[in-house]
Amino acid sequence: MQELNLIRGVSAAMDIGPTSTRIAFVQYSHSFNVEFNFIDDPSKVVSAFSKITYQFGGTNTGAAIAFAYDNVVQSHARAGIQVKIVVVTDGWSYDDVRIASDEMRARGIEMVAVGFAGYRLSQLQDIANNPDQEYLYTGNNGDDLKDLIEDVTKTVCKTDGTSLTRSTGGFTPLDENVLTMIENSYTKGPENVDD
Repeated sequence: MQELNLIRGVSAAMDIGPTSTRIAFVQYSHSFNVEFNFIDDPSKVVSAFSKITYQFGGTNTGAAIAFAYDNVVQSHARAGIQVKIVVVTDGWSYDDVRIASDEMRARGIEMVAVGFAGYRLSQLQDIANNPDQEYLYTGNNGDDLKDLIEDVTKTVCKTDGTSLTRSTGGFTPLDENVLTMIENSYTKGPENVDD
């Protein structure tokens, strides 16, 4: 659930609009669900997040990356606009993440990896673009993830793919009230015991 809060925090700090950033959200475990396709209206993003039920279950990150491309990016991305996929996981994947991540990079998609709690560092390194210090983030608890919101947002908002320096463009720092609202705005779903 903290992972969902991180994504909410990142999206709340972004400049979302028809001529700027759009976001989509795919949730995964052993199954995959497009929670919402690309949205360019901040109020609709807030509404879409409020309808998400956290999905418990196993972790198939490689298949989820391919699913996100096939069901969101391929048919809904704007031509000529940089696409970035941010993979947030709280566990190690049961499948191969490198193949899907390399396929995304071959298509010009930047890959960002965020690991929380039970992640496997080698898998995050396979997912994330290089250098790791710009595209790979880890945390062990909710406070760590709150601290990552600014860095992840800056990476996602960075538009100069050749620069190793992150741009601060598009980032609006969040105050504690917004972070508290984000933390308290998810719905917890039933835990999957089939893992």
